[in-house]
Amino acid sequence: MLSGAVAAGAMGASRAQDYPSRVVKIIVPTSPGGIVDVEVRRLAVHLARALGQPIIIDNRPGASNTIGTAVGAKAAPDGHTLTWGSTTALSTAPVLVPNLPYDPVKDFAPVIEYARVPALLVINSSLGVRDLQGLVALAKNRPGQLNYASNGPAGSLHIMGELLKVTLGIDIVHVPYKAAAPALLSILGNETQLGFDFPVTSAPHIRSGKLVPLFITGPDRAPNLPDVPTAAEVGYPQLEVIFFGGLLAPAGTSREIVLRLNSEMAKIMRTPEIVDSLRSTGAVAPGGSPEDFRKVIGEELVKWRRIIKVTGVRME
Repeated sequence: MLSGAVAAGAMGASRAQDYPSRVVKIIVPTSPGGIVDVEVRRLAVHLARALGQPIIIDNRPGASNTIGTAVGAKAAPDGHTLTWGSTTALSTAPVLVPNLPYDPVKDFAPVIEYARVPALLVINSSLGVRDLQGLVALAKNRPGQLNYASNGPAGSLHIMGELLKVTLGIDIVHVPYKAAAPALLSILGNETQLGFDFPVTSAPHIRSGKLVPLFITGPDRAPNLPDVPTAAEVGYPQLEVIFFGGLLAPAGTSREIVLRLNSEMAKIMRTPEIVDSLRSTGAVAPGGSPEDFRKVIGEELVKWRRIIKVTGVRME
């Protein structure tokens, strides 16, 4: 038994020593040119240099990020195909999507948690509201007359909007759009009056005075919007939610390869370019071990299952 374990360990070490032996692919389950895609391409330049092999980005958008994630789950567990994992694919889709073709916990070997990003409740400045208490008062005075935008039915921003309604006890109307960008444009154009967005895209409009931020959903204030209070600071800690992203390998990938990737990614996340990039988006870089990331995935799945149950959101 012992000799077999030693031999297996030696084989694993040999595979890790030879890794990577060819081009490495990172599956990104979102469209090219989006915030996630741009950030993954930025870190891929550093990772290719560290691994000594080219890295290609394979965009597989669609079906709440589940199409690309499913492809990544079924890839050969040799470290040459990696997947970008997100809250949508690993926490909300497993609750909302029937017959999901992968298990977010069992089918992946987490490598590292790369970023945590809060959402941000913003309103059109013409509404004349400057804080959450003002919004609650206005909404209760005008039930069913205020509209909130989202990135589509059962999308993350829709779930947040419904959580807001339930938590504050207000009657606001959901208006879905195809993505976060057109949803934000609708708030800017006053087609809808409010909605959740992300710090990186809202910040310029907040600075110009077109949008008023009411609170951030993270546990801490966003680096690029330090004056915006957290959900807890405005009295609603139950609205504290983060969105995470990180690198995954298929289940069965040798621990030596996972640890090699974790080590290289940890170094990359400390480079000034990546630190500045994440800070500019309002994100923080947790890093940590593969086990740390696995714990986050499990905890967030439980949290979003509870949120979706409370809000009653269903996939249409």
